[in-house]
Amino acid sequence: MARDFTKDASNVLDMGANAINPLISGAAAVSIHGWINLDSTDVGTSDNRVLMTLIDDINNTSIMLGINGAAGTRKIRVRGRSVAADAIQTGDGTTDLSLSTWYSLGGVLNYTGDTITPYVNGVAEGGGAVTFANNTYTTGTTPTDE
Repeated sequence: MARDFTKDASNVLDMGANAINPLISGAAAVSIHGWINLDSTDVGTSDNRVLMTLIDDINNTSIMLGINGAAGTRKIRVRGRSVAADAIQTGDGTTDLSLSTWYSLGGVLNYTGDTITPYVNGVAEGGGAVTFANNTYTTGTTPTDE
């Protein structure tokens, strides 16, 4: 599927909490990938989300592919959690991405190996060791008061 998003906070391919979670729950590692052609980016570290899922119904990002726009650069950012109580873990790439250029961007979140590896055009870059709370992706629902 090809999409053209107008840049604002609500334009992201958000798969919610229940579309992907049942399929990947229990996985030792997951990968994410997309073809991206940037028109513009914001300067925030996580403002340029491209694709994301939620690990629970309380808006905790479980897997996110985006662009880190900090310091006037544009670098791939892969983020995620292994379980809702996890702190968000991040892997940033090293290539400064140009506007109006097609890129194959992706990442691997290895829960058992405690690593996040971003990929630009099929080449691993940046990322490295992180600390996931679980050895597998564990979906769930955060309790709420009734």
